[in-house]
Amino acid sequence: MSLDWEYISELEFDLDFDFLLGHCTFIKSVLQNEQKQLTQKFNDTLDKITEKQKERFYEHFETEQYYIGDLFPSIQWSAMFVVSFNLFEKTINDICKVVKAISGLETGLKNVKGKGIERAKNYLSKIHNINVPFSKNEWERINTFSKLRNVLSHTSGELDLTQKSHIAVFKIAQKEKAIRIERHDPSFESADIIVEEDFVFYSIGIYRKFIRVLIDTIKEKDTKANNSFE
Repeated sequence: MSLDWEYISELEFDLDFDFLLGHCTFIKSVLQNEQKQLTQKFNDTLDKITEKQKERFYEHFETEQYYIGDLFPSIQWSAMFVVSFNLFEKTINDICKVVKAISGLETGLKNVKGKGIERAKNYLSKIHNINVPFSKNEWERINTFSKLRNVLSHTSGELDLTQKSHIAVFKIAQKEKAIRIERHDPSFESADIIVEEDFVFYSIGIYRKFIRVLIDTIKEKDTKANNSFE
């Protein structure tokens, strides 16, 4: 069975990540504009108030700056990281369905042990002997992203360093330039991790690169299979 791979790779899968990148770029622009407006508001107001009023105004501005410049962006980018990973997970599962259709086999994802992206890997590698993409550095990075996603989606970045999965994520964060560690308190065995926008854009690039390698590998395998029957 031969499929239109140009359609599958360019329209179906890559387009999803194009839209996601566009959405992230829009969010980045909105956050930057909001910060710019807050700074302009601060400067305009400062010129109009008395020295006596300034102390209270500074306190109000610091609170507003914390929410607009720190808290809300950190929540937003953590959420977008989770969303982008979920899209990748959906994409690789959809690719598994395409491979099932190509092969004509009855065995599908639901018949394979494992969860999430690991189950998809098991299906593609063990059932269909598609191994090359999973030996690449991108897959190793994606496994790291998976650990981050699992903790972030349940904790909003608040780590309990008595839990093994949280300790693993803390160690990951220590090695990543675009993930900040804040409020690390060894005595309470806690810390917060903040995913920054650069990490979200970087992770999306890794997903796209892996998907392209995977599609090319499947396409090559399908082409060889069809040629063998000619």
